[in-house]
Amino acid sequence: MNNHLIKLCEFKLSASGKTFAYVYLLLFLVFIYAECLFAFQPGTISGSVTDKQSGEPIPGVHVYLSQTTIGSVSADDGTFSFDTKLDGQYMLVFSFIGYKTHMISVQLGGGGTIIFDIELEPEAIQMEAIEVRASNREWQQNFDEFRRHFLGSTQFSADTKIINPWIVDIERDEDGNLVASSFLPLYITNKALGYELHIDLVEFKWNRSGISGFYTYYSRFREMEPENNRQQRDWIRNRTEAYRGSFSHFLQSLYDNNLSKNRFETVFQNTTQRTQIERLTMLDMRRLAGYSPASGAETGEKLMGFRLHQPVDVLYRRRTQHGDSGTRSRLVPMNQSGIFMITENGQLYDPFSLRIDGAWSFERVANLLPDDYQND
Repeated sequence: MNNHLIKLCEFKLSASGKTFAYVYLLLFLVFIYAECLFAFQPGTISGSVTDKQSGEPIPGVHVYLSQTTIGSVSADDGTFSFDTKLDGQYMLVFSFIGYKTHMISVQLGGGGTIIFDIELEPEAIQMEAIEVRASNREWQQNFDEFRRHFLGSTQFSADTKIINPWIVDIERDEDGNLVASSFLPLYITNKALGYELHIDLVEFKWNRSGISGFYTYYSRFREMEPENNRQQRDWIRNRTEAYRGSFSHFLQSLYDNNLSKNRFETVFQNTTQRTQIERLTMLDMRRLAGYSPASGAETGEKLMGFRLHQPVDVLYRRRTQHGDSGTRSRLVPMNQSGIFMITENGQLYDPFSLRIDGAWSFERVANLLPDDYQND
């Protein structure tokens, strides 16, 4: 199953390969409360949303494909409908205040229509606690730390703002770890990339030392309206900057066999000595990973298999107006076989098959681009 957006990060490396800060980060979108997998063709997604207890329609429900700009809001009669040209596996999310977020894993590909009639389960909201947080100094300190870990620390972080921070429930557990959750959606504006984000935060936990943690969420992107042509050009430039050299860019380049063309280079750890990631044949995938072409055909997945015999570093050569510069990240296999598979749209088929370290560890929510972003 292709669980969207997983980044496994351990330590930050300089271009020379020297370790100068240690960080361990696990960011993943875990498919909890998900129903069975529906395989269908891209086209129209429609249906209705009702209250599980009363059976009444629920207007205003956000229905979206996670990590994309694609979705809709249910009408007064609880119905919704939207079109998509996406291909691959995505999470369809139903989100509304006062109800538990509902998720369904869907497989897109080929054309057609499917209908989902969903019942949402009511969930109580404690408004009193929200009012107290806004004036609580300890909460504010914890939120500042949450924001730093959640949004990241890149050139785009300063222009990324959580609009409704008071809805985040943050505390320290008995071991001193920072724990956060929210029963309301987080609304985030990224003025560097020109996106508004609707984020359903499921879980967040960071250890007291600040060097390790994880969080789970679903997200929908909405393009902001530029104030002028200059701002539009800035957004286009920044989106390109965010994409180039990213983990998503690397996966797509590896799948397309375009690493060198796209300025990526795989080398042995802490060196500049080149090495290659083994590309598997279909026979290898069947023999080593138990992959069946028939199963891929059933889901519409077009997979490419690779194998790492040991961790490798990934260099990205970035062209700037001041000359070339570089970043170094690391791929670490997380299973005994060292095998990982990539889908046609540049996603890890099994997000737990790789851990990523180094420069990619600092690319968090402030650097996120939707899966339907087109880098022209």
